[in-house]
Order: sequence, then structure tokens, then C-alpha cells
Amino acid sequence: MMLVPYSGGLDSCAMSVKLLTDPKIDKIWFHHFGLIDQTKRSEPEYIAWKTFREWALARYAKKLILSESILDLRFMPTNLMNMQLFVFNCALICQATFEITQVALGRIKDDEEGDNPEQVHYIKLFNHAKKQSPANICYPVLDKTKGELYKSLPLPLKKAWWSCKKPTHTEVGFYPCKKCPTCKALATYNIEHHRFVRRQLHGQAS
Repeated sequence: MMLVPYSGGLDSCAMSVKLLTDPKIDKIWFHHFGLIDQTKRSEPEYIAWKTFREWALARYAKKLILSESILDLRFMPTNLMNMQLFVFNCALICQATFEITQVALGRIKDDEEGDNPEQVHYIKLFNHAKKQSPANICYPVLDKTKGELYKSLPLPLKKAWWSCKKPTHTEVGFYPCKKCPTCKALATYNIEHHRFVRRQLHGQAS
């Protein structure tokens, strides 16, 4: 079985679609990590998770295990790296069931190449925390760019992700900042980051 930490971003969304449509994979456990921190992006990310979850359940229910958790980090003055939190929590899940043999991370071609210090650190963290679990990390979309991932999305999911790191909050909804590294990366591929409305937190995504 494969475990996929689902953030709600474009990379994890497109990677998840690729894995679900792979006939060789018979079971996938998706876990959404809701990180409430100073960036205040947990709400739009949760909307993205809900939308993907509903889409996947309608098509691949027999292939799915779905779960979610929330970690409130607002007491901290700075934000931790998402990847470190993801792999540590993934390792804890792997401890609970040895059926998980792979943990899929949405690292892509646009990310830094090679064994940079951050990459080595989170791999070591995962290997230490998983203890006796047989699971290993894999990168199913490492050969893809953000542009290629966006083109690969089915139409219902074209606006079902949230990648902005510092969204603007209003009474109506959430808007991308267009200034963070992720927003700039999307702009290089002429991908327009959509907005979400608050009612999507409690109802169907539009």
C-alpha cells in the first residue's frame, strides 16, 4: 500500500491523480495534514483537500483510504518547513501499519536537483522515525514541471488546488498573494492561481 501526504497544492493534486489512474496500484492511503500557522493557508488548503476527496471518492472509492489531521502551530513565531512535518507524521502512520511500503512525495523537476541538505535531512528524519516499518520514500512526478502537472489535471480539478503560501483573507474568500515563490513559479508557466470563497469550507466547491 502507498501513503500520500496531501497538502492541497498543485503538485500533490496532480501526483495523486497519476497514482489513482495507475492500474498497478491497488490501494492508496491519502492523509491531509492541516497545518495552522502564521501563513493562514490552512483554510484554502482544506477546501482543496475536500474537493479532491469528493472527486476521488466518486471514481476510485474501492482504491482509497482517507484520513486527516490538524496541527496548530500558531504559538510558534516562525513557520516550520512543511516537508519536515509531512515526513515525520508519515513515519508515525507507517509505524501503525506495516502494510505501507511506499510514501509518495510531490517533489518535481522544478525543485532543486541533487541531494541538497534539506532533502538529506528529511530522508534521515523519516528513516529514523519510521523505526521497523518497511516503507520508503518515492517521487512519482520528479520528472515533471508545474506546467506539465497542470496540463495533466482533469477538468474538474483544474481549480481544485491551493499553492499560494501567503493567501489574502477577506470576508468573501481567499486570494493568492502573487508574490510568494510558488505564485511566481506558477506565473512562469502562465498558470493563473484561482481564488476560493468561504462558503466552500462548508459546502460543495464551485
